[in-house]
Amino acid sequence: MDVAGINLFYHDRVDLEIMGPNGMVLVQNGVSFTNITVGALKSFTGDGAINTSKWDRGHYTFQVKTNHPDYACGLIDQSVKKELTIMKETVQIKADTTEVPELTVVQLKVIGISSHKIRVTADPVSKNAYFPAGLDDNLRDKDSQWFNDTIDDDGTRTYAVEFNDTGVYTIKVTDLDETDSYDTVDITVTDKNVVFNVPDTVVIGQQFKIGGTVNTGDTVDIAVEGEIVEKLNDVVIGENGEFWVGIDTSLQDAPSAFKIPSSVRLNAYIDRRRGPGNIGANEKDDGSTAVLMTRGYLEAELSTPEVAQGDDFTITGTAPGAKSVSILIVAPKGFSGSNIEGEKEMYYSTTSVTASDNTFYKKISVGDNVDTGRYLIMLLSAGSDGKWGKFGYDELYNPDKPNDDTTSLGQYTLTTGTQEEMLERVEDQTFLSDDQLWIDRVNVEPPYVSLDPIVDVTIGEPLGVSGTTNREEGYTILVTVKGPVKFAPQTVNVGKGRFNTVFETSNAVPGTYTVKVDDGDGNTDTATVTILTLLTPATMRLHKSWNCVSVPVKLAAGNNTFGHVFGMVNTSGHSSFFYDVKEGWTAVNSTEKVIPLRGYWIYSSETTLVNLIYDSYPLRTPPTKQLYKGWNAIGFSDTQPAATNSVLTSIEQSWAYLIGFDAAYQNYEPAIINNDETGGVHDEDNLMLPMKGYWIYVTEDCELAGIGV
Repeated sequence: MDVAGINLFYHDRVDLEIMGPNGMVLVQNGVSFTNITVGALKSFTGDGAINTSKWDRGHYTFQVKTNHPDYACGLIDQSVKKELTIMKETVQIKADTTEVPELTVVQLKVIGISSHKIRVTADPVSKNAYFPAGLDDNLRDKDSQWFNDTIDDDGTRTYAVEFNDTGVYTIKVTDLDETDSYDTVDITVTDKNVVFNVPDTVVIGQQFKIGGTVNTGDTVDIAVEGEIVEKLNDVVIGENGEFWVGIDTSLQDAPSAFKIPSSVRLNAYIDRRRGPGNIGANEKDDGSTAVLMTRGYLEAELSTPEVAQGDDFTITGTAPGAKSVSILIVAPKGFSGSNIEGEKEMYYSTTSVTASDNTFYKKISVGDNVDTGRYLIMLLSAGSDGKWGKFGYDELYNPDKPNDDTTSLGQYTLTTGTQEEMLERVEDQTFLSDDQLWIDRVNVEPPYVSLDPIVDVTIGEPLGVSGTTNREEGYTILVTVKGPVKFAPQTVNVGKGRFNTVFETSNAVPGTYTVKVDDGDGNTDTATVTILTLLTPATMRLHKSWNCVSVPVKLAAGNNTFGHVFGMVNTSGHSSFFYDVKEGWTAVNSTEKVIPLRGYWIYSSETTLVNLIYDSYPLRTPPTKQLYKGWNAIGFSDTQPAATNSVLTSIEQSWAYLIGFDAAYQNYEPAIINNDETGGVHDEDNLMLPMKGYWIYVTEDCELAGIGV
């Protein structure tokens, strides 16, 4: 121990605090280390050095402390800590990892006695295990399978070993100055491995990424059907073992195998040094995969099948493998007819295809005065070679010179062609080529707006106005309602050829109103609608045409026959009916009593309000109706809406389906299904409404009880 830096007197006393693997060392081999003189401390050097022969192996710290007020002139202080490892006398070897892929450098650390000579070697010696020249403490001038060296003063040496084949290798270090002093470490070497990450299918002409992960190496070469092109040579491997490279299969420098429809094999080679070219017969790959190369396709959609003169429509679609799409539009009168955007002759344009998702978009603005009728739309994309037609022309068509013989369509007579002839010529130029063709038609019409039939409403009910138009998507339509009062005008946008809006009628007065729609270009349509007085619990509304109705409670005597109740309804000569399972359809005469729980079918030539007079006698029982297995026509027995499942509680175990009739639109409503609790149109808690009749299916004979009196 070198303590020359201490400037205390020889007779001053200190502690040499030694902390070992088993705690503080106070005395060892008869030598005490506490409360010793500075002279004794300074004697622990040279021939007086501390003898560690019986000390435990492990890590130690050494520190000088003065903590006695009676010694060292009252100084209380301490030195910095010094560290020491006591190890066994035999040499040791350790590897930074014991399992690696081939051609991966493993670092070795040898610990031994300073100045001892050692030998480092694979055991047994193998041509596949070697120590690369110049790495760490390896030999500087050449690779070697073994070598001799000398342990440094600090008792360590560091080496690097590499393996060029798989297997388990033993690296051995031997102390040449000791008898039977050696150590070994086993290292398992596995195959280099590449796992590809590529799409299963690629369209010829597309861009795509070749990527993957490796377990070793700095670069990877990727061969496509045995060929490595410049772009796929020495692809850099990232720190996380991942690699990727983009390939445009339409370019000339792409692998030739990517231009032919087939299954293409990709092979990877880690840290290959031979450069671009063909793979040698003896080269072994480190991973492989396959990609299916397919021809491109062309799909498209028109925003509308019909469009008004002066409006726009769009063509959207996908064209994998194509850089652009060409658009030809032929008028109803053929090539020499109207250009759809104005002027004359066939429309021609191109639009680009996005590289990210292979989509395209084109807006066509129809001229104000172009010919009406069905226009032929043809979309084309060049094949994987970028050439047009079976003879491989650079250009499809020259609109400034239709007969240009340097273009594919210039090989045909176009200027006199009808629609059918133009289609035949385009199909012929596509035949025997890899060009793609998509065909559709759009109908160009004069602009129009047309109202749907409007249902009469009562005050407070929403007045719905809807209709159809050929105006373009998002076009603004003006809707007005005028009558005894004038409603505030509304504007509505066209969506998929339709428009609709709703007017609030709470402040209206009864009467006939005129509804008008106007597109602002002089195209209008009108219809009339009746707004009726406010409905009361005793008012039944009959819509124009057939109605399925019922009365909610017993009617008063003298006001309870069919003649009394419906005598003022204009039925246009139609009979009225009710239905009974046993008797079938029965026509109702004017003296027939109208009773609750029975469904009646009645025709009205116009919207009509029927006022009912209810029986006010309190001493009466609720109604019942006998039902038979199968379909029965019933009524609803209350003046307030109620959940179907509640209304039919008396036949809960017997009913299956309930179907109402929407008289306003003359169609049946979705069936309400017993025990359906999905919350949708079939849910058993959907409402039954006053004044309506229903079809009900029961699985057995049963008796329906009314819920009102």
